[in-house]
Amino acid sequence: MGKLLALLLVVTWPAAAWAVGPVGYLDYIDEEGVAVGWTLDRDESEKSIGVHFYREGAAGVAAGVADQRRRDVNQLLGVPGDHGFRFAIPSALRDGRTHYLYSYGIDSEGAGADNRHLEGSPQAFTFGPTPTDFRQWADQSGPGAPGHAYAPAIVNENGRYHVFYCANGDVPGVWDMIRYVHSTDGRTWSAPVVKLRAKAKNARDMAACDPSVVFFKGHYYMYYSSAYEEPAPGSFQTVVQVARAASIDGTYLTYTDRGTWELNPDDPKIIIRPLVAGGRPPAYGAGQQSVVVKGGRLLMWYTDDSVQRGVPRIYMLESSDPVRWSPSASRATDLRTLSSVDVKYEAAGAGRYVMVAIDGQHAADARLLAGYSRDGLTWGTLRELMGAARLADWVHNPGVGGDKLGRLLAGVDLVAFGAPDQLASADASWGRWDLYGTFVDVNPVTGQAAAVLPGAPASKAAPQSAPAAPTVVAASTLRPQAAAPTTVSSAYTFEPGGFAKPTAAAPRRLGASDIRRSAVTPSAIGGRFR
Repeated sequence: MGKLLALLLVVTWPAAAWAVGPVGYLDYIDEEGVAVGWTLDRDESEKSIGVHFYREGAAGVAAGVADQRRRDVNQLLGVPGDHGFRFAIPSALRDGRTHYLYSYGIDSEGAGADNRHLEGSPQAFTFGPTPTDFRQWADQSGPGAPGHAYAPAIVNENGRYHVFYCANGDVPGVWDMIRYVHSTDGRTWSAPVVKLRAKAKNARDMAACDPSVVFFKGHYYMYYSSAYEEPAPGSFQTVVQVARAASIDGTYLTYTDRGTWELNPDDPKIIIRPLVAGGRPPAYGAGQQSVVVKGGRLLMWYTDDSVQRGVPRIYMLESSDPVRWSPSASRATDLRTLSSVDVKYEAAGAGRYVMVAIDGQHAADARLLAGYSRDGLTWGTLRELMGAARLADWVHNPGVGGDKLGRLLAGVDLVAFGAPDQLASADASWGRWDLYGTFVDVNPVTGQAAAVLPGAPASKAAPQSAPAAPTVVAASTLRPQAAAPTTVSSAYTFEPGGFAKPTAAAPRRLGASDIRRSAVTPSAIGGRFR
């Protein structure tokens, strides 16, 4: 009804009203928090023009393009082109308080032109936080059984999610191996299969973990963390190795010291070592890599804590050769104390790198954070995507969806992380974790689509925006990563509006698919970040 009334008002405007500048209408804000309207420049009615959004106090919220089909506008106004917009209210404004949304049509003549405040604007709205939709992806342990599933790599290709993740090894001496599941909707998942194993031979190749998968020059490359014993016996450090396949779900062959690609070889090539080797107690080393392809080059972010032992630092490298990299202390980013970040980049709009991380991994009151960078090295302040009140406790090692090049998906994104079995109230059993996922507004600044996101709520597919005053997190407030937490937090139970705490009720397993595999007792992994 609001749309019809808006159009009736438009067609009764005098002709003089069309003479200069954009026209349009903010029709309504629906019950899901999506603002719907249209705008066009009568002088160039075939073009889709920009639309800007503001909140009370003249604070900017978003800039987008009114380029969605509105046949009613075409028919009633006798104009060609696409002029509609749908804008999802960002999570920062879903705080239970009343806000006012203003919308402006942006003149196609550019800077200095006559931009116009749209009719029907401002409109008041009040929304609570977006319900958290935690869904268990892969139960690797089962009630009372040891095992783990965490550190996912999420690739969206041809309408399907492909997820590779770290799981417990299935042979003596092997710490981890990489399993794979897929889904068309992000809710129901295939049975897991093993995609990459470690050999644990000659005190090398102790694990296959922390996968990152990208497509580069005809192959899908999987960069993964392993570990080796060097230089002193019993001194294990994490290193980075690489495998590749002809298709994303194909057989991954590991690169060897001999320059060949083989299935589960005895001599996998270490392509990235810690900047400082050895030491007692040993540092974690170098791993937890995240890789994208941009401008025909590979870009990698990874954790290395060997320079200042036990204090993780994120480094960024570039290479045009998938097996040759040049680690350097000069490539340190400004991210301190964080580890296990996942990085994607915007395919359009600002073209920035977008990073997700968890502050307070393996601890109560963990928070999901995001950072944005132009050069991949300088990230500045971080934005809180999901606070402790909405994020499960004890979560760690996140992964965020992207396409095969590492471009960010459109609208809300699928984010996954490890968490205690059945979302238990404490991470009491080290290494017994399951993989959980939720839809999150990861990049609320540009809404240009890099890929179609299946399974996301339809109302969230509109361009998102940056809140005017986002919650930012100073680096000094970030907590060191806990190695073996002992604090006990409240349990979670599922409710229609999300998760509530505290409660004494037993947590409930979520998701349509309850995937399990037989687990074996994992070997002790002293000092490794999780």
